[in-house]
Amino acid sequence: MLTLTDYKDKLQDEEERNRFRQIYEQYSGLMLYRAEQILKDKQLAEDAVSQAFINILLNLSKISGIECNKLRHYVVIVVERTAIDIYRKEKRRKNIICDKDPELLTAELTDTLEAQFNPVEKCIYQLPEIYKEIFVLKYCYGYSNHMISEILQVKETTIRQRIMRGKEVLKKMLKEEGIDV
Repeated sequence: MLTLTDYKDKLQDEEERNRFRQIYEQYSGLMLYRAEQILKDKQLAEDAVSQAFINILLNLSKISGIECNKLRHYVVIVVERTAIDIYRKEKRRKNIICDKDPELLTAELTDTLEAQFNPVEKCIYQLPEIYKEIFVLKYCYGYSNHMISEILQVKETTIRQRIMRGKEVLKKMLKEEGIDV
């Protein structure tokens, strides 16, 4: 299995290496914190961050600004998704039931971010996790369905179906907030 260093060595030029280094320096602490919240294990959290950085590295050409909120949300989503995958694998491996679902932990992050957004964005961040990740990647970051399917490792048809279902949930939420759609 290739490591983060192996992938980093494959970067084409000095500009890409610098951009990756800046992303790593700026967001590795946040990513580790978030992964530890989900996994409750420092070593597994470090594994999740490493794997998340590999995913980010594979999509580095699509990342433009280093210090923008979009990138911050993107790296958090990638590390959360990776940590949840590791959590599920560990849960299966240990064959135990954990008392706290990692997807409920995402609600804690949502509460802290909620104050920063307009009513529509707030509703997007209150969507069930299965729709929220896709909506953020598609409508906040502008990723195509194909790219989202690669990032989340889900079939593209599944992405389209979740978008359609998520739109229905979002419409209901907006109507409850008094926003006509």
